[in-house]
Amino acid sequence: MHNYKNSSIFQGAVTRSLVVLLLVCGLSHQVAAVDLTFTAEFHPNASNPTNNRFVNTTPNSGYCQQWPNYCGDTAFGVALPLGLTFENMDVNGSDRNSAYFKYPTSYKDVPVTNDMDGSHANVQWRVNMMSMRINNWNQVVLDAGWAGWATPYPCRLVAPPLSNGRWYEFIWGLPEDAGPCVKKVQGELSTPVLTSRLSIGYELVTPDPLSMKNGIYRGDLILTVGPGGDFDFGDRSTISDSVVNLHFELTVRHEFRVDFSPGSDRAVLAPEGGWSSWTDHGRLPTRLSKDLPFSLSSSVPFSVTLQCQYSQPGGDCGLRNITAPTAPEVPVEIALTMPGFREIGSNVDALNLKFSKEGTPVRFTSDAYAIDRASRLHFDVKGEHVKSILDHEGNQYRGNVTLVFDAHP
Repeated sequence: MHNYKNSSIFQGAVTRSLVVLLLVCGLSHQVAAVDLTFTAEFHPNASNPTNNRFVNTTPNSGYCQQWPNYCGDTAFGVALPLGLTFENMDVNGSDRNSAYFKYPTSYKDVPVTNDMDGSHANVQWRVNMMSMRINNWNQVVLDAGWAGWATPYPCRLVAPPLSNGRWYEFIWGLPEDAGPCVKKVQGELSTPVLTSRLSIGYELVTPDPLSMKNGIYRGDLILTVGPGGDFDFGDRSTISDSVVNLHFELTVRHEFRVDFSPGSDRAVLAPEGGWSSWTDHGRLPTRLSKDLPFSLSSSVPFSVTLQCQYSQPGGDCGLRNITAPTAPEVPVEIALTMPGFREIGSNVDALNLKFSKEGTPVRFTSDAYAIDRASRLHFDVKGEHVKSILDHEGNQYRGNVTLVFDAHP
């Protein structure tokens, strides 16, 4: 429905989800807008390498802090200064002349941008819960004829209401794309309906963090408050503010580490099994090779670029005869084995994957956070080029090869 692969949804008690409840408290002063910042973070976890979801890091406050038993283990609240009063509601009047509640329950797109490099991602946000406290409950019950505060369709009761006789507090769930919830009065009110602790819960659909680069992604969502706005409380409401500014910060902290063993800065090529077949029996080896092991940890796509001291026409690196510089250079084939990784584009597994062109980055990815993956760097001189080297027995062939691992290709 939302066209998000590997997305994370902040919602209650659902796989890859987290309930978020925003508390909206009344203010005594008048302001044009209120602001709220939501934060979430992704950092790879060695104990859960398949994790590809953001974790909410917004500080908890408000309703779910005060009434945690009604919210569940994963819910949290954030206080937001917004006040709401109803007065002069009509008996048997129209919906908009009653206690009217319409929230932005359809998903809204929120583009976010990486502070470091300007790369973009997109999240989606919607309201899925509301809550409020009626402060003068005894008087409202007497005037309005309410024996209770029954949940009007399409809202759904989330938890039992709370009351001490003077005030009454409730939580309603809001289905996606829900219309207004309306509570009509049965009698004339002699006093306004005074509310506080107006609250919303939300769902935030995030992209797959494994496809995002390191950095902080920021984005804003501006919501209007009032008749016809995103938050619409009907025509008998007085609201402290006309705009709610939501600010989003998604922090991505990937891990990328390549560890070579000591001495891996030098690779001495030799026949498999040693030189005895050549020195003792004169049998020409078919290849000269060397493998250098290393470990790789990565939660982010990366590239590897080959750089050669001596370049060959076919894209390989070359080895030069240092003893006799006029002798022909010989090409050395270089390949990588990184289990669990594959080349982006071709989708070929990185198993003895040959570098065929110097200076061209080869990009890799995996489906999960790879931790200390045992990998190998292969060097090979094959066929007639082995004979070329052995025809210059006693000479030294050398060449520098550089592999550049880039976690931000």
